[in-house]
Amino acid sequence: MSTSSTNTKVNKNYNQNFKKDLKRKEIEEVVKEEEEVLKVEKKKLKTKISKDKKKEKEVEKIEKKEEKKEEEEEEEEEVEEVVKEIIKKDVNNNEEFKFIINLNNIILKETLLKDNARVRFCSRFLTSELSTYLYQHLREDLGLNYEHSKIKMYGKEIFIPRLQSWMSSPTDNPPSLFQKQPAREWSVPMLHLKHQLESLLGQTFDYVLINYYRDGNDYIGYHSDGEAKKEAFNVIASVSLGTTRRFILRNNKDNKEKVEYSLNNGSLLVMDRDTQSTWKHQVPKQPKVLTPRINLTFRKNNNVVVAKKKKLNN
Repeated sequence: MSTSSTNTKVNKNYNQNFKKDLKRKEIEEVVKEEEEVLKVEKKKLKTKISKDKKKEKEVEKIEKKEEKKEEEEEEEEEVEEVVKEIIKKDVNNNEEFKFIINLNNIILKETLLKDNARVRFCSRFLTSELSTYLYQHLREDLGLNYEHSKIKMYGKEIFIPRLQSWMSSPTDNPPSLFQKQPAREWSVPMLHLKHQLESLLGQTFDYVLINYYRDGNDYIGYHSDGEAKKEAFNVIASVSLGTTRRFILRNNKDNKEKVEYSLNNGSLLVMDRDTQSTWKHQVPKQPKVLTPRINLTFRKNNNVVVAKKKKLNN
């Protein structure tokens, strides 16, 4: 075979191999491009799935809220019927009326806080029927004259962001500088409630302060109850009626240390020991809350003790 023929064959093979390599490279580039496109599409798909899942969760959340609202509305309708029946019996004017709470079933969950403070809580102290009856009793039946009290701040008198009333012996002095009106005498159901609390806690109470929060714009800022700092007066029993509101305690030494409770209808929260000396508490604003809450705080009245001592000395 001649040299010329051999060269031609080699060149032909080289050209064929070159074309094959070129084609392979082109295919590889196309595959690579397709892989990149697939990666982008996969990423988009993952994002879409993630968004869809988020939407599904949001829809589920909304549906659960709606279900809960429907259940609450049904429960409210049932309770309203119960209240109507109770009112028909005119229990408030009946001295035989017994405000019965099964104290054996009451479990107060104890939380020990820093600096010798203690809080005890029971979310179901009153049955829904008793809670609703008491709420109706205090809001409408008694015709309580809720006072819009004033306090002095920076040399100006301003209204406190809630309404107040109180019950006690009619001879007692107002327990707070805020109240100007005389005490409302104990009604039969409220006296029964007082006695039940005294039996449960082994503590006597002189009066009950009634705070009426008209909606979530009514509130009380961080404060401590001055009259309860002394050991003899340090037990405060708080019963909540109506709409659930937040209740936050904050340590005096460390403002970041907080404990929060959800005060629902019929709940009982008890503060004692050094809670008033070492912690402050508040019911913050909740603008989305549109319905009222009544808070009953049963307390010892330092004014009563002072008055009794003066009487004995005279």
